[in-house]
This record gives sequence, structure tokens and C-alpha cells, in this order.
Amino acid sequence: MLMLSILLTTPLIVPAPDLGELCTSLAPTYGEMWDQDPIEEEEEIIEEEVPEEEVIEEVVEEQEVVADKIELTPDEATALLETALKSRELDLILVAIEDAGRIADKNVVKQLGKAVKHKESVVRMDALTALRFNQSPEALKELLKLKKYKPIIEDPASAEAYYMALGQKADIKALPILTDKLHITERGDKATRARIVAIGRIRDAKSVEALMDMLVSGSARRRHPNIKEIHLCLTVLTGADVKASGDAWQEWWNENKKGLEVSKEEQEATTKRARATWITLWADPEDAELMKEALKRGKTDFADADEEELKRLRELAEKRKKKEQGGDEKDDGADF
Repeated sequence: MLMLSILLTTPLIVPAPDLGELCTSLAPTYGEMWDQDPIEEEEEIIEEEVPEEEVIEEVVEEQEVVADKIELTPDEATALLETALKSRELDLILVAIEDAGRIADKNVVKQLGKAVKHKESVVRMDALTALRFNQSPEALKELLKLKKYKPIIEDPASAEAYYMALGQKADIKALPILTDKLHITERGDKATRARIVAIGRIRDAKSVEALMDMLVSGSARRRHPNIKEIHLCLTVLTGADVKASGDAWQEWWNENKKGLEVSKEEQEATTKRARATWITLWADPEDAELMKEALKRGKTDFADADEEELKRLRELAEKRKKKEQGGDEKDDGADF
């Protein structure tokens, strides 16, 4: 419990947080990714061949090198969260969630359930992120309890984070929440986008049906305001090679809805940028930051990298960062 005692007895010199700014910085910038047209139907632009390690290395230039953390036991993590929440000290609570929130334990999740209802929105956002990536089965149960919790559902940033957390679990139990009155929600907003892509993670024919219902509802305009997200989700759910338009998908639906089965294996999007966007949406926060920066720079090669290749790229990126900060480690020159 040395870490706990140090945390709770050592004053943390942290400037008073601007809660609005913090919430904005914590919210994933998924809208920016959609604005880059990840699923254009035209032929893909042939990009200049760039070694993939250079792409990932570039985007970590402004990131700090974080020392390896000591893994907490479930009991230590629970005690850390409980003590921090009782202290009512904002900086302690945020540190505790960061250090302990991903420990897969039901008691840890119980404490996160308390944090997610904290009066400060920045705490709620951090707790939602922790629940999203916590691997305990209890995390989904805690998230499902929040379906009518107004401080989250009625706040745009929190609602977006909540629906993305449900999508991360990829569990059909979340589908009723994600599809509830989906066809009459405010189209184009971030929370609606999050609901759509979250549905795309739930591999069931009901997910396809819900997306098609949304696509054909309301105005008869040819291009639905959420066509990019809907098209991407329908593609990864069904594997169908269909043009990104409501008419095209409606024609496909009329021919395939009877007896439709969705495979357990996620299907690939049709373009590299779309695959990169989809991977980024569901990556761990550390990897997602690298990927989002790469996307902003028009780099998408990581879309087709496997886990071993991504691990190798992370190592190369860290070596380069240490070298730039004056370390004596040398790049081994390996190419991806």
C-alpha cells in the first residue's frame, strides 16, 4: 500500500482545472475523423510509400514518455478509489481513476459506479472512460444502469462518451439503449454519431435492421446526414460492397433482409481510410491518440497492420522519443 499512502499524503500541485476545457479535451474527436471523408466511394488515392514506423513515430513527438506503472492489486485499486472519493479532492479522484480504473474487478467497478455520478463532469467523463475499457463483466452492468441518468444522457459530451462505452462492450444487451428512438434523435450531432457506430459493434441482424430504419426514416433526401457512419457500420456488419447512398442500401436491404445472418467475425470496410477510422474508434486511448494524429496527417497504413506490427511500431516510436530527449538508445533501423 506504499503507493496509496504516498498519493494520499503528498500534496499534488495541480492548477485548478478548467472543467469545460478538460471535458472538451477528454471527449474523442470522432467528428473530425468523419469530416475527413473516410468512406468516399471513388477510387482510393495512391499515397506515397512511407515506412509505417515513420508515420507512427511522427505523431508522438509532442507526447511525454510515461514511466511503467506498478500494477495495483484489486484490493489496492479498490482502496485507492474509495479513499480518493471520500476525500472529495478533485485531483486525487482523477489520479485514482487513472491509476486504478482499469483493474478488472467487481469492487473497482463498484467504485467507478460512484465516480460516474460525481457532481463534476470531468470526473464523470474519466469514470465513463475507465468503465469503457475495464474488462470486468460488471463494467457493462454498471453502464447499463446509466441509461436514464440525466447528467450523462442530457450532456452532449458525456452522452457521446457513454454510447461509445456501450459500443466498446459489443454486447447485445446494450442494443435497446442504443436504438431507443434513434430515428427521431437530432441527426448529425456527436451523441447520435456515437450511437450509430456503437450499433456497428454489435454483431446481430437487429443492428442492421435498426440502422436501416434510421436510414429510411424522415425526409426523402437522397443523402442522409449520417450516411458516412451508417454506411461504415453496415459494411462492417454485413461485408456488403454497396455504394454509400440510402437508395443503394435500401435496394440491398430489400433483397437480403429475409433470413439475414450476421457473422461473428467483423467484416472489413472497403477502403483503407475507412478501415483506419474504424480501428481508431475502438483502439485503446494510447493507441487511439497516435492513430487520430496519423489520420489528421492523411496517413492510413496502420489500418492493415496486425497486433504484432503495431506493437513493433509503438516500440520504435518510444525509442525515437527517448532519443530526441537526449537518451542514448539507438534505433535499430528496422523497417516495417
